[in-house]
Amino acid sequence: MALFDKMNKNVSLERNQGTQSIPFGNQDEQVFEQPLSSTEANKLIRNTYILLSMTLLFTAFTAGIAMVTRMAPMHFVVVLVGYFGLLFLTSKLQNSVWG
Repeated sequence: MALFDKMNKNVSLERNQGTQSIPFGNQDEQVFEQPLSSTEANKLIRNTYILLSMTLLFTAFTAGIAMVTRMAPMHFVVVLVGYFGLLFLTSKLQNSVWG
């Protein structure tokens, strides 16, 4: 319960000070939100579209291979295990480069 009291105290102090700080890592260390410049925003959008195009190309490539080899659909249990496995990995690795 003391943890939540400390968090609520930090939030109320931040609201009273009028800053937009986000606690990160250690309680003493805080990151302040800065607006993005147009160069940074363009870089972020470009990287997002690059990642999107890479996933679409990978999907098209694997679908093409499946069509050429006339691969049968996978069993639904295998698909569900894959979905839940990827969901678990994504949540487990969310704070790393692999996430």
